[in-house]
This record gives sequence, structure tokens and C-alpha cells, in this order.
Amino acid sequence: EASISKAVIDGTMIFTVVLRDVTDRVRAASGQQFLAQASALLAGSLDLNRTLQSVAELSLPTLGDWCVIFFSGPGKPLRRVLAVHLLPERAPLMHRLSEIPFSMNVGHPVMHTLVSGEPVLVRALDDEALRVMADNDEHHGILAMLEPRSMVGVPLKARDAVAGAIVFFFDRHHARSHDEEDLALATELAQRAALALDNARLYEEAQAAVRARDDVLAVVSHDLGNPLAAI
Repeated sequence: EASISKAVIDGTMIFTVVLRDVTDRVRAASGQQFLAQASALLAGSLDLNRTLQSVAELSLPTLGDWCVIFFSGPGKPLRRVLAVHLLPERAPLMHRLSEIPFSMNVGHPVMHTLVSGEPVLVRALDDEALRVMADNDEHHGILAMLEPRSMVGVPLKARDAVAGAIVFFFDRHHARSHDEEDLALATELAQRAALALDNARLYEEAQAAVRARDDVLAVVSHDLGNPLAAI
């Protein structure tokens, strides 16, 4: 922002210009608007897969150039359920990334998030770090092609249980690396996403219970029909 004032002293006009850096203020306002949009979008669906997709699409490019969501459903192991990139041409690569089994590699920074429930920030990723993160050679090759520059990982935590995590990456073409403000914004988003995912999971469980009840009633009705007809 700039404010300009004019003064006339002894017939001479003097202009004073005061400049204010409002980057932090604008970024904070943008973050609040982003979270408001996220809350509205996440509240609009009780479908688990659709909610996961919404979280991924919504977060880009604000929090990263691409992201990976780790999640474990009822009775299912923790895995990469979704990987999304800003660039459409990267879609096949991201699909392959999501299919690589997650080996719970202790070298992956997201393991700290999954175990402790605390967010993690990695400001610089080099090839050595990618090799430590990789589950296998194919995984390392994909990471190398994606050229990540920095990352933040935040837990999907609902009712004091960590059900998964979201990892956001900026690539090397991005103007900057992730910082503490990105970490705070990603954490806020993950809290809202975790609640939406928990609601979607509970809704699916309720629907499954209703279907099971209807199946039992159908069987009982059929089995009772024969003796009643005979009577």
C-alpha cells in the first residue's frame, strides 16, 4: 500500500510517500477465505471418495503443486488413496503413484505425522531425501520426475485418532518453498477435512447397517412365508 502527502514549503512542493508491506495481511485474509470455501465444499457431500477428491482439488495451488492423501478405512490398511497434480498431463503419473503400496517406510517424513499426529515441514528436498522417502525404485523414479522442492504433511485426525495424512508438495519450478504459514493453513484444512471424512465414514457405516437390516428382514419374511402359507 502507498499513501502520498503533499506539502508546500517556501513555495516548493514536497511529496512524501509512505509504503507499507501488506503481504502478511493479504495472505492471512486469503487464507481465511480459502478455509471458508473449504468448509462449505466439505459440508456438501457425505460420499467418502468425493470428499477425498474435493480435499485434493481444493488445496491446489494454494498449498502445493501436487498432493498425496494417505487414508485407512474400516478394516483397511493405510495406503495412498489419492494423488492429484495441478497439471492434467501429470494425471497418469499420479495415478501410478497412488497405486504403489505404502510400506510404512520410517524414512518418509509423513510417518512422523501418522505416528505422533503432529504436522511436519520439510523446507528442502534433494535427491538423497527422495531416496530415503521412496518405497521402491519405481517410487523414487516418480518422485524424481515430479521434482519436489518442499513439503508439508498434516494429520487427518478425528476423535483423537489419526486416520491418515495429507502431504502437499511444491515443485522446483515454484517461486518459493513451504513455510510456517503454509503449515498452519494446511493444518486447519486437515482438521476440517478429517471431520468431513469421519462424517462420510459414519454415514457409509449407517447405510451398510440399513442394508444389512433389510437383507435380514427379507430372509426372515421369506422363511416365515412358507409355514404361514401351509397353515
